[in-house]
Amino acid sequence: MNLVSTKAHRRLESTFRLFKERYEGVKAKHAEQVEVEKLNAKIEVIVHVEKVFGQIKEKERLEEKLILAKEMMAQVKVPLYPDWCKLGEAWLYD
Repeated sequence: MNLVSTKAHRRLESTFRLFKERYEGVKAKHAEQVEVEKLNAKIEVIVHVEKVFGQIKEKERLEEKLILAKEMMAQVKVPLYPDWCKLGEAWLYD
């Protein structure tokens, strides 16, 4: 392999690593958003049921789970700019 194709190959590999890191972040963020939406929907249903049947204990538990899910969602970060050193591609800063 010559020098030009080696550099091109390394650049392509680093681009794929960057894409994979971003994809994994987006996927994790989406999973947390889905969990929050499911809990919101359950609470909404319980509110409607409470209007008909009265107080339901399940609502408090779901509200606590919703708070925890929102906190977990806030912790998930999607990388915007790559850290090439972390990706093992410090040569891109040259």
